[in-house]
Order: sequence, then structure tokens, then C-alpha cells
Amino acid sequence: MDIEELRRQIDSGELALSGSCNCIESGKLNNDSGGAIEYEINHGWDMVSANSCDRQWGAFDMRLFEHIRKQGYSDEKLNAVLSSIPSEHSHWDWFKKAANYTDDGYEWFFMFADGKPQGA
Repeated sequence: MDIEELRRQIDSGELALSGSCNCIESGKLNNDSGGAIEYEINHGWDMVSANSCDRQWGAFDMRLFEHIRKQGYSDEKLNAVLSSIPSEHSHWDWFKKAANYTDDGYEWFFMFADGKPQGA
């Protein structure tokens, strides 16, 4: 089984993996609407969390670029908008990193807020 097949099986729910993640912090954060959302910080290797980072962040990027496309910006304005978007992380593949860096020399941390990955 290659890494893409493993990712496909996790996405489809055919394969459930349990990592070695332990919640080291949890609580509530105030959101911009004045409400509160649950957060947690997990420590430990977890392929499912790594996959969630790739899927959620990739989907967000696609929605963002689609929104920008619909604005009908001139080429000059479009270039200015696109250059203002931080993209240094876009090539990272957290799932592959999690598959390749499993030994004790690497420490994994994941932050989730409202059930969505916010940091790895």
C-alpha cells in the first residue's frame, strides 16, 4: 500500500488509525462574535490529525482562491492580492511528514479549535 492509498482509506473511513496523541491543554477561546469555542492542543504522532490539516487547509485555500477569482480584479490588482497571501506553507504535506517522521527524534503537536486544525 502506498501513501496515497493510505490517505484515501483514511478519508473514506475504511481505515481508522489511532495515533499516540495526548491532550496537553484544552479550554475555551473567545471568537470574534463574542462567543466561545473549544480548543485543545495535542502532543504526539497522529496520521489522522496530519491528514485533517492537509484536507482542511487545502479546502480553505481553494475557497479563498475561488472567492478572489470571482472578484473580477484587474491583472495588476489580482497580482497585488495574490502576493499578499502567505503561501510559504502551501507545499507542506503533513500526512507525508507524519508517515516519514515517526521516531522519537520528532515531536508532534496539533492545535484544534472548534474541531478544526489550527496549527501543526
